Amino acid sequence: MTQTEFRDTLVKMVKACGEELIERAEDFVGATESLTYFNINIDFSIDSGRLYSFDGVPTIDVNKSHSPEKSSQVLIDFYMGGN
Repeated sequence: MTQTEFRDTLVKMVKACGEELIERAEDFVGATESLTYFNINIDFSIDSGRLYSFDGVPTIDVNKSHSPEKSSQVLIDFYMGGN
């Protein structure tokens, strides 16, 4: 694969992943009121051992953290002097 072919292919993959993000945004975010962290990473698996080569298909990793609502209330009650 030439440098130009590699670049053109990578651009197409970035655009395809962007479309996927748009189409699946509702699923990625989910339905929660207690979201405390949200991160999306797209890995294009570029093969560092071979010039202008890919090492697999792109992956989209979504990481989320949630604050447990009941545990939060326990902590609030503790600091407010409740039981």
